[in-house]
Amino acid sequence: MLNSEEQRLVDYAERIRQSEDPRVVIQIHLSRLQNQNRRDHHIRVARSVAEDMAKQFEGELFQLVNQDMVLTARDVSPEVVDDMVLRLRYLFSEDPVTRFNDDQTGGGFCTWYILPRDRRRFVDSVYRNFEVAEAHRRDREKRRQAFQGADAIDDRAPLTPATLARVADALRIADVSPLMRNQMICAVTRRDPPQPVMEELFVSIAELERAVVPDISLQANPWLFQYLTTVLDQRVLAEVSKNMHSERAYCLNLNISTVLSKEFQRFDAALALGARGRIVVELQKVDVFHDMGAFAFARDFLHERGYKICLDGLTHLTLPMIDRARLGFDFTKMYWSADLVSGVRSDMVSDLRQRVEQTGQSRMIVCRCDTEDAMRLGWDLGVSLFQGRFIDQVLAEAKRIGPAARSPIVKSGAIGSGR
Repeated sequence: MLNSEEQRLVDYAERIRQSEDPRVVIQIHLSRLQNQNRRDHHIRVARSVAEDMAKQFEGELFQLVNQDMVLTARDVSPEVVDDMVLRLRYLFSEDPVTRFNDDQTGGGFCTWYILPRDRRRFVDSVYRNFEVAEAHRRDREKRRQAFQGADAIDDRAPLTPATLARVADALRIADVSPLMRNQMICAVTRRDPPQPVMEELFVSIAELERAVVPDISLQANPWLFQYLTTVLDQRVLAEVSKNMHSERAYCLNLNISTVLSKEFQRFDAALALGARGRIVVELQKVDVFHDMGAFAFARDFLHERGYKICLDGLTHLTLPMIDRARLGFDFTKMYWSADLVSGVRSDMVSDLRQRVEQTGQSRMIVCRCDTEDAMRLGWDLGVSLFQGRFIDQVLAEAKRIGPAARSPIVKSGAIGSGR
């Protein structure tokens, strides 16, 4: 049996088979995205954006079994729809498929149908989707039967609404300090060893599972886990408030909904004078662009109170599209990728270097630096702030060998590239 949206799409195609009403239909090919760009939370945000578009255009939205979305619009020009689709393109702008031009042959990120002209082509595609869904269902059933009775790799139960309530209640009163982890963000030059600038605090999810619910996978249900992160945000705030007597700067990765919550207001009210200026609030790219109105309100509130803000989740593909100052961020954070060494054209590196200069060299953080290559390329781009396991290793080594660590960080064979 097909899921309800697949069946709705078949019914829709039958309804419009004889209609002459003008419509625009697009199939948004989320299935063509790279695996890391179509995780459940990506699909959930994309669907939310598409649902808003469907309402605005008096249309309908269908999500296929392969994660593609079909969006319909009535009495509207393709140009107007395309302007709205740019929001979806931007969410996935780091993925190569979004850089291909769309056409009516099925290439690119979207396939367009202008009805009634393309009605036959659209109806044919609906039934092809039907066949794909049926084949998927049959394959899934075969795999289920093949593995029936076998031991699962992960036999933990998924998070459910009932267990979510129990875990959330437990977290609200639990001491999560043993589960807190930190990672330094350091200023590093070619001449000097790392100098800690701020400390990012977070809860280890793997250890949280082992300590609180060893028989439950907290991340198996991404929708419920997303709610759980708001509870974790509150616990992180509680732990940070205990340590704000120090002069250290902290970096906190929070949901926008947390920043706008009463819990954050209580956290803010309890801070000592001057403490807010030592806190950097990291906001995720997907969270920011999902609701720009909520982001703008949260940004203005944070700045008014004296906090700094960092846009997290950027890559070398999305960085050139971001105007840090115009959006109102104090910092931006870009993930290190091996593609920056092996698969990026020299003109792209030049563009990145120019963007770093425009952003401000002291305003850019390169994170997930697992090798020495990450720092070398960061220096080539003009970046001086780094975070990652390689930095952790260098800090640990510097602490171990003492004053000798004040020699330059990167020397041939001096410190291994590590992980």
